[in-house]
Amino acid sequence: MENVAAQNPEEVQRLLHELRVHQIELEMQNEELRQAQVRLKVSQDRYFDLYDQAPVGYCTVDQHGLILETNLAVGTLLGAPRGNLVGQPLSRMIHKDDVDKLYMLSRQLIKSGEPQSCELRLDKQGGTAVWAQLSATVTQNEEGGPFIHVVITDINDLKRAEAALENRLATLTCPPGQAEDVTFRELFDLATIQRIQDEFAEATGVASIITSLDGTPLTQPSNFCRLCNIIRCTKVGRRNCYRSDAILGHHHPEGPLIQPCLSGGLWDAGASISVGDRHLANWLIGQVRDETQSEGKIREYARAIGVDEGEAAAAFGEVPCMSLARFQQVAKMLFTLANHIANAAYQNVQQARLITERKCAVEAMQKKNEEVEHFTYTVSHDLKSPLVTIKTFLGYLEKDLGSEMSKRLSEDVGFIHGAADKMVLLLEELLKFARIGYKKHPPVEATLQEIVQEAMTLVAGQISERGARVAVTQEPLWLFVDRVRLVEVFQNLLDNAVKFLGEQPHPRIDIGWETVGEELEIFVRDNGLGIDPRHISKLFGLFEKLDPQMPGSGMGLAMVRRIVEAHGGKIRVESAGLGFGTTFRFTLSETQLRPASVP
Repeated sequence: MENVAAQNPEEVQRLLHELRVHQIELEMQNEELRQAQVRLKVSQDRYFDLYDQAPVGYCTVDQHGLILETNLAVGTLLGAPRGNLVGQPLSRMIHKDDVDKLYMLSRQLIKSGEPQSCELRLDKQGGTAVWAQLSATVTQNEEGGPFIHVVITDINDLKRAEAALENRLATLTCPPGQAEDVTFRELFDLATIQRIQDEFAEATGVASIITSLDGTPLTQPSNFCRLCNIIRCTKVGRRNCYRSDAILGHHHPEGPLIQPCLSGGLWDAGASISVGDRHLANWLIGQVRDETQSEGKIREYARAIGVDEGEAAAAFGEVPCMSLARFQQVAKMLFTLANHIANAAYQNVQQARLITERKCAVEAMQKKNEEVEHFTYTVSHDLKSPLVTIKTFLGYLEKDLGSEMSKRLSEDVGFIHGAADKMVLLLEELLKFARIGYKKHPPVEATLQEIVQEAMTLVAGQISERGARVAVTQEPLWLFVDRVRLVEVFQNLLDNAVKFLGEQPHPRIDIGWETVGEELEIFVRDNGLGIDPRHISKLFGLFEKLDPQMPGSGMGLAMVRRIVEAHGGKIRVESAGLGFGTTFRFTLSETQLRPASVP
């Protein structure tokens, strides 16, 4: 080796240099790898920090329903250590009455592959049930099996608020005389009433308080004088104050009641607050004096109820002075304000009753619609089986008879085939119609132009065959909708427009949107045959066809209306008559409609 090195020193130097270069490159690669590992570790730590500190619960579940991992929020929500949850069935944390909801969510998730969510109760450690919303998505694990990600959101406070709102609504809608325990607090927002009371007392210079019918305070006293506070410190003085307040609050619709206080003798006034025929509370003002009260009477009363008469006399000197005439004006103002508040509450009651009645009517209609949808779906689905049987055995019959089948019999079999095919078409259309309400897709954001383009692709053959020009507005509009269903709307409207273009030499279909009043309307306009105004009311009926010779089942426009209404919108038709074209206009009032931002 030494001889080789001696004979070839330059080659050895070259090899040594290359080796050194490789060593440096390897060191650099190792350093890059180390830095990448550090960055990966930082990223993983940040991810797990975010994962653990997230305000909502996250967990992953395998195909058997076992929890593989979970973050701290889940343990906090359930009051259990995270280690106690991993490896346990997700169903174990669900309240026994809501386990079926979890199983239904799982079945729908695995079957459709689309995100699913539901509200159910979790069993918190200690036996408390808490409301949560479960949102689940499914992916594939390394072995190709389902891998479920679950987001758990605490909605317990929301459910309590909903329950409180339901109770308040029940109180508001209860007919007069049927709820003896309805209280002032259930009909009024005490914080707002307190603010009104405080501002009234500050503006007029009187003390003010709202009490129940027996004199018990409902609000905090406003501008109370020290003398009344001294008197109310004793049992006898407080009892006398409450008795006086109760008398002042006597239901008196003609005007305010004004009298000296039965406890300290200062001038007081009261107005009753009644909602409908229910007297709920009294608004009391006062604690002012004029020449009719004296320090001597206050000292005498102080001795009678057992308070320091010197302190009572000093506090009497601090009581605001006001003439009786001026106090009567303030009391009259109080009476007007109390009646205004009571009337506002009564209007709230009436409005709540209307809302409740409407809600009940809507719920009843929704239930009825769901029953009709389910019935339609079931019947149309089940009827397809016997039709398949009929068509199958017709085929057998044709094959068995072969050339022996007479012309008359051949025509009859053809009629049966045609009727069966038509029935299959009608049932398929009926199934589509039922699925609009029975099967919904999560709303997504898309532009009007994207949705129209997708629909045009589906009817490109019809458009091309007729030589129609379709002009779509370039003014962008974003929609937040069930995209699959809205594509069906434009597909049906485009197909309908093409069918009824007639012999128009320059057939044209325009699609766009415009603001009409306060509503945004999307339109599909053609220059075709138009519609006799007498037939417009029939357009959206099931199986309605203005021209029986036209292909189709007559279900297209019925489905269009159903989809639009499912989005909270309305659809209407405009046509000046035969030969003047047709315009379909619809709104999507419950979707997020907004012009798209221009890049």
